[in-house]
Amino acid sequence: MRKNLLILVIVAIEAYTVGVESAKARGRHYEDLRRSIDKKLS
Repeated sequence: MRKNLLILVIVAIEAYTVGVESAKARGRHYEDLRRSIDKKLS
């Protein structure tokens, strides 16, 4: 039982880390997109 709990915690941490990384990547992409649109408009 305890072993399963440990595995669950590790998987949750991994999933959280991956989620945070992809969110950062999406945020960066969004910023780049906005900057290029601003350049085109001005």
